[in-house]
This record gives sequence, structure tokens and C-alpha cells, in this order.
Amino acid sequence: MAVFKCKMCGGALQLNENLPVGICPYCGSQQTFPKVDDEKKLALFNRANNLRFKSEFDKAAGIYESIVSEFPNEAEAYWGLVLCKYGIEYVDDPAEARKVPTCHRTLPTSIMRDEDFQQACENSDIASRVFYREEAKIIDGIQKKILEIANTEEPYDIFICYKENDDITGTRTEDSSMAQDIYTAFTEMGYKVFYARNSLRKVAGTEYEPYIYSALSSAKVMLAIGTKYEYYDAVWVKNEWSRYLSMMAEDKTKHLIPCFKNMDAYDIPEEFSNMQALDMADMMFFNSLEASVKRVLCLENKSKTSEPPVQNNNTGETATIDTLLKRIFIFLEDGAWNNADEYCEKVLDIDPENAQAYLGKLMVELHVKKQADLKNQPEFFNESSNYQKILRYADVKLKSTIIGYLNEINIRKIEEKRLDERRKNEELKQRKKNVLLAARIDNFIDITVGVMANGTVRVTRKKDKYNTVSWSDIAGVSIGYSHLVGLKTNGTVVANGRNWDGQCNVSGWRNIVSVSAGNYHTVGLTSDGTVVSTGHNSYGQCNITGWKDIVSISAGSWHTLGLKSDGTVTATGDNGFGECNVASWTDIIAISGGFKHTVGLKVDGTVVAVGKNKHGQCNVNSWSNIIAVAAGEEFTIGLKDDGTVVYTGSNESRKCDVSGWKNIIAVSAGHLAFGIKANGTVVATDKYSSGCAVDNWKLF
Repeated sequence: MAVFKCKMCGGALQLNENLPVGICPYCGSQQTFPKVDDEKKLALFNRANNLRFKSEFDKAAGIYESIVSEFPNEAEAYWGLVLCKYGIEYVDDPAEARKVPTCHRTLPTSIMRDEDFQQACENSDIASRVFYREEAKIIDGIQKKILEIANTEEPYDIFICYKENDDITGTRTEDSSMAQDIYTAFTEMGYKVFYARNSLRKVAGTEYEPYIYSALSSAKVMLAIGTKYEYYDAVWVKNEWSRYLSMMAEDKTKHLIPCFKNMDAYDIPEEFSNMQALDMADMMFFNSLEASVKRVLCLENKSKTSEPPVQNNNTGETATIDTLLKRIFIFLEDGAWNNADEYCEKVLDIDPENAQAYLGKLMVELHVKKQADLKNQPEFFNESSNYQKILRYADVKLKSTIIGYLNEINIRKIEEKRLDERRKNEELKQRKKNVLLAARIDNFIDITVGVMANGTVRVTRKKDKYNTVSWSDIAGVSIGYSHLVGLKTNGTVVANGRNWDGQCNVSGWRNIVSVSAGNYHTVGLTSDGTVVSTGHNSYGQCNITGWKDIVSISAGSWHTLGLKSDGTVTATGDNGFGECNVASWTDIIAISGGFKHTVGLKVDGTVVAVGKNKHGQCNVNSWSNIIAVAAGEEFTIGLKDDGTVVYTGSNESRKCDVSGWKNIIAVSAGHLAFGIKANGTVVATDKYSSGCAVDNWKLF
């Protein structure tokens, strides 16, 4: 069984894949387990849990994110992100002889509304979901108590973030001494300053988190002190400044000032790279620091009472820049873009360096009615000349606010990209699953072949000619007009039947991941994305040399299709009915070639088709919510996401009678239509045909 480290105490547990929830024999704590289906995933979990066990929440969160990226349905990874986000550490509870959660990172929002928590519940089984919700209630209760205490604290102006003691020597750091000097100086100026060495003395012996959270959330300035990179990277120091950075993204009035000494400015944390850092060894350090703090706290007010009046041509009254700016933003709210721009120009005629006027012009340029809506822009606006002038002339508060909007756009784009990647990964997995399952059964005139659970092949035929196929270790099969092809689990291929055109010459094929048989030709997809072929080639159906980046193949009767990794499709062979006219297709995730037509499944669940349409086999434009398609002899079927099947085309011999099918997970089509049910059994459109006696088949 797989080994998994206990999330509470770190003990090595033996996981059983059938038990999603269990109790640690070392600490007695109940907990949930990840799915035991991938060794790499378990290794990542153990690494992340170990970091979180050490309170290295940001590093642990990075690993949980990588698990989510690769395994988007892994509920335990989302729960790990929740534990990191709220800084959950499990400590001993002597009364109950188990580990209980304590919180080192407070957030103003309830854990119950957290997106990662909701994903954990959505992707979990019932037992795990119950555990997550019960644990979340406990954490939510802790959060509420912290917030109750924090709300009673007086607000701070400045938060000093520093390393108190060296981990190796245990002595007080230079950072602490310098922080105390800064604390004393700003306190004497009348500022309310949080300096842990002094500020936490009054609460010694209690939980510090409510008071740290209160200071972080109220302080408008953080001074991040550091004389060594490892001090900046220390667990609790990084915990403070990383949390403050997150708060800055929400509150644009907050500002972080890195203060360093005995190190290169380029060696401070990368997260500070776009901030103006101050060297504490500089003789003018404190003067620069004082000026920066005053600017942020708006103590250097620029009076505009001396602004020259502007004559209002309509009323004869005079207007100041303030009144003009008010008009600008009223015009913007009304969507009167030309009027707003005109008044911006009036302000700039008086004050060419007025950042608010350039802000107004930027909003006119982007057709934004409210300033805060800049963060909702679909694209970055940092190339705008108006934005550049805002940065040049704005005070720190406005500048950080506008930069913050760009950061929010960037965060949204990253999240959209992550969600898009998750969706694509899910679709890729679903496509591979459908193709793999569908490859377990195929049919042609009066013959049906299926791959059994043990890798053997079972054949029914009117004349029972191929009932004795003795293949083993088979992963997939495909039938042509007079030959049968089997893909073995080791990547080799076997074939049986007539070999008039060399369609069975597959003994030398290696590293094959998929096979497909046309009437008299055979194609195989290799693990490197190239394609091999053999057999009849009068229409060029075997001209696949040069194909690459192929992820799926399908052989029609006289043509061959290849699906590329970018979602486009390539085709070769007979094009008498336009069955190879697929060059314009995009966003395709699955393909299927029929007798004289081609079908493609798009990423949005719709279907496209080209080729012969005598019986309506290409009438698929109205289909939706499709997860798999199969092109038969003169018909097409589609598997819907609810397990039912739709069809179009010829209904000769009831080949399209799928109206009663339910719980289908894969479909296959040849002369007739077949569906594989979730329990591994098979249904056929004409179960009375001598070539379709599959009622007692169970493929897995």
C-alpha cells in the first residue's frame, strides 16, 4: 500500500485506496486522504504536507497548486490550499488526546465561501465532504474569535516586519535593534507603530494572531527590515510580509517599503522588485524613510487653494481645478465621453501635470464610468500614454491604486489561464478515456469483436470464422472490410484476415498507442505523435509520411484522419464527397471517419461533419453537450454528457435505434452502433443480428 505522511503529526500512514477518511494511529486524529492512483502525486502531497507542518504555508501552497494543475479533480489538494490560506497548524489537545487546528493567517471572509474549499467539497466523496465541512466549521469559529478581538484593537499607522532572533545562535538580530530604533523615532513623532518586541508584550501568554492580524490590516505602511536574505525568507517574517502584500492587492492605500542592509538590492525577495527599497547603511536613510512614510500617510498635503480660477463661458462664474475635476467624473458616470475629455483638457491647460486629469482621459479612452472599473478591463492598459503620465505625475496613493488595478487584471488573467488549462486537461483526459473505451469494441458486416477484461478477444460472426482468434494482452481492436487488427499492451500490433493489399503487414510496428482499420488499409499512431500505415493506397489513404503532433487517428473506408495537438485536423485519401475537407476545423478534441463522411467533436460539445449526406448522416449542427462521436457506415451517433446517445442517418436494420440507451460511457460505430455501459456490459442497435450477439459480454 502507498505511504502517506499524517497531516497533523507527520507519522507514516499506510493508505488503502478504498478508505478516503481514516484515523492516524500516532496522534489519533481523523483526516482525509488523497486518491491513491499516482506515486508522483503522493510524493508531492508528502512534500507539501511537510512544509505546511513547518508552517511554510506559501511554499506548501505552491506544491498544492502544482497538484491541482496536474490533477484538477483531487479534492485533497484543494483542501491543502485552504489550510495554507488560513495558516492552519494542528496542535495537541490534551483533553481530547488528538490534534486540533489553530489559525496563523486570518482572512476577513468566511472559509465557507472560499473557492478552494468549495472545490474540495465538489470533487470529494461523501465521507470526505462531511469531514471538510466539519473541519471548516471549527476553523470558521476560530476565525470569528480572532476577528472579534482584532476589531477591538486601535488601528496602527506603521507595521515593522523583522527577524527577532537568529535561528542558529539564538541571539537577538541586528534587524531587531534597527527596528527598535525606527520604532522609537516614529513613535516620538506621534505615529502608532507595531513592533512585535514591544507591542506583543501586553498579550504575552495568549495567541498572537488576533493582534498581528489587527496590526497588518490597519497599518498603511509596512517596513520590511532585513540584513540577510534568509531573515526575509524566515517562516514568520515571510508570513507577515506575504500577507501584507495580499492585503495591498485589495487596499490600494497600503504601501510596503523594503529596508535592507549588508546585502545587494537585487538580493531582496523578488516580490519587492517593483518597490522602492531603502538602504539602511545610507547616511540619508532615515530622512528618505520619513519622507516616504509621510507621503503614504498623506501628511504632505498639496493645497490647491492657490489654483487660478477658470472662467465659465456659460455663466460668467469662475471654476477651480477641483470643480472641473468634479464635472469630469460626473460626465464619466453619465458616459458623456466627449464632454469629459473636453474638461480634462481644461484642467491640463491650467496644470499640465495634473494626474487626475490624465486619469480622466484614460477612463475616456477605455470608456470606463467608474475608476474602480479599470480593474475589470479585459486587457492591460499600461501602454496608454495617459497611464504613463499618471505614473509620472501622481502621488504615491493614486500611483499604487492604478498599478493595483493592473495587478488585479494580471491575477484575473492568470486565474483564467489556470481554469482554461484545467478545462483543457479535463477534456483531454475525457477524450483519451472515450477513445480507449471505444477501442474495446468494433463491428463490420455481420461481425463484432470485443476486448475482454483479461485482454483476450471475443468475436461473433455469422459464419463463426473468427471465433477462434487466440490473441492475448490486447488493449484495442479495429475491423476493416476483411481484416481484423489488434493493439497489444506492449505497443505492438497483430492482424488477422485477408491480406490482399498488405493491410495485415503490421508485425514490425512498435510503440503504437492506437490503431484504426479502413476497408483495405490500416493506420497506427505512435507514441511520438507520428503515424504509420499499410495496405491499399489507390486513393492516397496511406500517404501519412510527414504527419506529426498527432494525438488521435481514424480510418474511414477509403480515407484517413489525424487530429493534431492544436485541435486542427489533417486528412488524406478519397475526397469524392468532400470527406477530407477538414482544413478549416479548429478546437477539435475527437474525430471519427465513416464510409464516406467525417465527424469531429469540438471542445464546446458541438459537432461538425463533412462528406456524403444522402441519409442525413452529417446533420449534426443542432447537437450539444456531446462528449464522444462515432461515424458508422451511413449514420453518426453522439454520446451526451448525461449518458444518453443521439443519432442521425440511415436507420436500416435499426442501426440508429439508440433512444432507450442509458448510462453509456463510450460509443462505437461500424455497420451497426454499439454502446459500452458503466458496468462494462455492451448494448447494440440490432441485438438480434447473428453478428451482434453481445448480450452476455462484459468488457471490464
